[in-house]
Amino acid sequence: PGEDLLYEVSWFTVHLGQVRLRMSESSLVDGQVQHHAAAYIDSYDGLPFVDLHAVDHTRMDERFYSRGFTSLEKKDDRWVSEKSRYDLPRKLMIIARTRQRNKGSSPIGSPQCDTLKLPAADVEDGISILYFARSHVRRDIAGLRVPTIVYGKQGATVLTFHNRKDYQEIDALKDAKVRVVELEGK
Repeated sequence: PGEDLLYEVSWFTVHLGQVRLRMSESSLVDGQVQHHAAAYIDSYDGLPFVDLHAVDHTRMDERFYSRGFTSLEKKDDRWVSEKSRYDLPRKLMIIARTRQRNKGSSPIGSPQCDTLKLPAADVEDGISILYFARSHVRRDIAGLRVPTIVYGKQGATVLTFHNRKDYQEIDALKDAKVRVVELEGK
């Protein structure tokens, strides 16, 4: 809790925007620990062809599998909201989508709902996959296939952990290097 990571997103020498990941306090839900994280994604103003603004939240169990997520993303002049609800015993996910004029306004019209049959009770969403990968990074595993749901679509992420340690300089720590562990994901 309290971890705050800020990533600068660039393409070659063009700075496109930032992604900020924040962990908040964990809670107990039905006697189980749930971790909470949010991602704030914003492109910089004035960029041609890029206008991305989104706020995503995830709830994860103690093994960092998704137990629900919400997202709010700007699409043209509207905001699209997605809220998920898992029915784990039946391996189902219900996703409700709404549109709204701005972040704080009421939904326009009724929600559109989709029901997805999950391949397994344990799946990842767009944020939880990052924390799941970090929790496995000290292992030497090739080709760990993880069921993933992003934008209401099912897929799989294949993670490879090399257990190769290196040291990198980062802007936040001048004259110091931090240990990093390489991993790949597709």
